[in-house]
Amino acid sequence: MFTLLIATDFTDSARHALQTALTVAEHAAPSTLYLVHVLSGSEAGQKATLANMAESDKLATALLAEVDVVRKGAALPAGVHLHCIVLRGDPATVIADEANAHKCDLVVVGTRGRKGLERFVLGSVAEAITQRAPCSVLTVKSKSSS
Repeated sequence: MFTLLIATDFTDSARHALQTALTVAEHAAPSTLYLVHVLSGSEAGQKATLANMAESDKLATALLAEVDVVRKGAALPAGVHLHCIVLRGDPATVIADEANAHKCDLVVVGTRGRKGLERFVLGSVAEAITQRAPCSVLTVKSKSSS
């Protein structure tokens, strides 16, 4: 069975990458697709105050609802099984760890195509995943950055 992990932040580029992952999964069927979203420090609330923890729980609940929408909206090809996961931590590290834990054959990640100072300042999660993942990584350029 072919196993893929799709890293998502629910942006348009991540949705485009999901469609690409579904196409790959269909051609490799039977296959398993793990849809993974990672709450980073800024999303999860860096300080462990009760207010931040409550806000983080609200965000996690909202994200799980969006994951459910993706699961229902993604027309799964025959022979493709989808699992949705929301975790906390450094996105690149968590995604690489999940790819290792599930013995993934491929990680699929969307990229926004940032350039210059914006990429230098914000970094590239896709690049970090490529460096850390235990398997091949397919980066999918968003339609808007072409």
